[in-house]
Amino acid sequence: MKRKNLETAKKMAKEAGFHDVREVKGWNGYQLAYPLFTDGEVHDIGPVQYLLAKSGSVRWAGSGGSEGQVR
Repeated sequence: MKRKNLETAKKMAKEAGFHDVREVKGWNGYQLAYPLFTDGEVHDIGPVQYLLAKSGSVRWAGSGGSEGQVR
């Protein structure tokens, strides 16, 4: 993931209550990262959340309430 997109993804994840993100293999032309917690505690967050980056913008994907938020 490009550095700018990764920093944006980290900021978006932190604003949503996560601690960090981990970049994973791309999907359908998107750069992909998933948010994570680093405190060793169990967190009930519901469905899996992902951050997608493409063409300089980053957005949430999945079935969470932040879906479609673009930066």
